[in-house]
Amino acid sequence: MRNRVSLNGADWYCAQSNLCEPDVAEIERLEQQRFPATVPGEVRLDLLRAGRLKGDPFYGCNNAASRWVEEQDWWYWREFELELQPGQRAWLMLHGADYSTWTYLNGELLGEHEGMFSRQRYDITQRLR
Repeated sequence: MRNRVSLNGADWYCAQSNLCEPDVAEIERLEQQRFPATVPGEVRLDLLRAGRLKGDPFYGCNNAASRWVEEQDWWYWREFELELQPGQRAWLMLHGADYSTWTYLNGELLGEHEGMFSRQRYDITQRLR
């Protein structure tokens, strides 16, 4: 029997980073710069809700003022608990993660992906703690 656990919702955080592979110092900096985020969502909406964009980027010519967002790398993360019974396996599945992604679990790179319309699937059974 399959159990599905959705990680969607407003329990996410987001921050801007220039590093594809975070080190300890960068992770600490991200924690200090973080703001609430929602998944599924869009980084501009999260920035707008956090008061980090002036004007709705989806209205009129306001989008031009938010072009800088596209030139940055954005990290999204959240904590979750998952207990497995003996013999159970766990998979992390991403649907529609925009466009170039690096997916980590507990600081370990699960994989890199390009493309928005194909799902990503990672066996995380041995990586849970």
